[in-house]
Amino acid sequence: MTTKSEAVQHALSVMAEMAGRREPYKIEVLGLQLDVLPGVFAPKYFTDSEFFAEQLPEIVGNRSFCEIGVGTGLIALKAALGGASYVAGTDINPEAVRNTEVNFRAHGIPITLGTGDIFDPLPEKMRFDVIFWNHPWNNVSFVPETMLQRSGLDTGYASLEKYFRYGRNRLIAGGQLLLGTGTTADLRDIYELGRKYDYARDVIARQTTPFAQGAKRAVELRVYSFTPR
Repeated sequence: MTTKSEAVQHALSVMAEMAGRREPYKIEVLGLQLDVLPGVFAPKYFTDSEFFAEQLPEIVGNRSFCEIGVGTGLIALKAALGGASYVAGTDINPEAVRNTEVNFRAHGIPITLGTGDIFDPLPEKMRFDVIFWNHPWNNVSFVPETMLQRSGLDTGYASLEKYFRYGRNRLIAGGQLLLGTGTTADLRDIYELGRKYDYARDVIARQTTPFAQGAKRAVELRVYSFTPR
């Protein structure tokens, strides 16, 4: 399995390659044609987005859904095509929000979007059955320099703590706060945050795969369900 330090270094190198793309380009993922704008975290380079996009439609079903960190919109789009009754999303990167708008418009599907940190862009009273975040796995001690780096690096898991702290207030009764992550993340810290904010935890999907383009070692991808007690 990939060590955490190896994962950080590899993630940084792949994100540097992403940042080198200066023009929009197209990719196909799970049968969907997607536009990718410069500066947006792209499923082309990492395996996690595709796995989560495969899992989420069955988990969400016809319930309402919100994705934090929409990126290109792949995961939210698959949930919408899978029958979600309502779809919303946020991203701290304005280019990612624009990218998701482009891809939803191309497929003729509505979505409510906001630019900003975690839940901040959403109306205060908005609630969902299912909230999902493929969070920045890497718990680092330095401040990421770019929006792309922020998509994979979280200083002291401060953003993740905000997700747990305020997520329960964004769920309807019986709702699920989901987390997409993997074994190169600091799982003990994630579990501690779940306990701190009083959630019951369960793994509802998992798969072992190379975690990024060119990676020789594997990571186990996981979808966790955190349910408020």
